[in-house]
Amino acid sequence: MQEAIEKMGEVGLVPVIAIHNADDAVLMAKALLAGDLPIAEITFRTKAAEEAIERIAAAVCGGITEWLKIADLAKEHNIPIAPHWFADLHIHLVAAVNNALFVEFFPDTSILNFMRLLKKSVEAGDGELILAQEPGLGIEFKEDVIEKYSVDGWENTYSTKKCGEYPSASYEEVLQCP
Repeated sequence: MQEAIEKMGEVGLVPVIAIHNADDAVLMAKALLAGDLPIAEITFRTKAAEEAIERIAAAVCGGITEWLKIADLAKEHNIPIAPHWFADLHIHLVAAVNNALFVEFFPDTSILNFMRLLKKSVEAGDGELILAQEPGLGIEFKEDVIEKYSVDGWENTYSTKKCGEYPSASYEEVLQCP
């Protein structure tokens, strides 16, 4: 929280935003970032607010540190969190906070087959996931499987084609982002 207060002091302005359409949220957040406004308050006065915050967090915030900051902010407002899908990572994050509801886990790799890329995956027993005791996340990829399914010349055009990298993206470039 102290970091947010310091950021408010640096910026001198905290826009309070009511988002009526969650589809507009990420573009709005990117425009604020491009305009050197790295902080905003999204009010819960609209039905779209919660989904808008989720979309912004997924698109603009990244990494474990950011996830922990978001979890801490949610805790300050008595909001539980529930990360989705990747149990091999989320088991560690959920273990680090006390306002998480659960770790979503899919034992069936025919539906979500990402676990097939890993040398070792999180273990489950008696309805519980077992947190590994070794240091680190323990995520190691099977290089032969990665190589088998890689595509030469593949490019992530969604994030690189027009949007550029913050903070070098101009306001005009941000407006062109999908």
